[in-house]
Amino acid sequence: MNKIVIDNLCNKLLGILAEEIGHFESLLNLLKKEERAIIESNILEVNRAREQKNDLFEKANMCGSRSDDLLYEMSEIFHFSQEKLTVFKLCKLVGQAHGLELYESRSKLLELGKVIKEQNQKNMALLKHSLFIIRESLNKLNSLAAPGLVYHKSGNIYKGRQSGVVFSNEA
Repeated sequence: MNKIVIDNLCNKLLGILAEEIGHFESLLNLLKKEERAIIESNILEVNRAREQKNDLFEKANMCGSRSDDLLYEMSEIFHFSQEKLTVFKLCKLVGQAHGLELYESRSKLLELGKVIKEQNQKNMALLKHSLFIIRESLNKLNSLAAPGLVYHKSGNIYKGRQSGVVFSNEA
């Protein structure tokens, strides 16, 4: 094994992981902004956040693909199958300096993933609650405007003016 080649690959991998961490940190900040926008019922800001989330996910996925390519290259050097060479195993194989940095990057990504998932679930719950309130409001409004149906002995139904507790179609 050529130590210089491994050092170069580790440095590239660390750079990609740092970039990926940056995208996920941006995503977390964006999810927090989205939470505020949901609470404030700022639909434009929620839509803007959705578009930005898609962009950040795409960038993070590109980083993931690039790191997979490097891991494949490293798996060949260490004579592992790509599926069996995880970042955790790589930490043990590359030596203490790079291993520690790789381990910290891996830990940071795992923690960010956990926090992002929690924030996303929180935002989803807020959105579901908002939709529930909207549905309940619509149901209440619909019940206020009752149809003025008249049933005749012949079985025909005459639909007269619509009126209810608060609303009438004669306003």
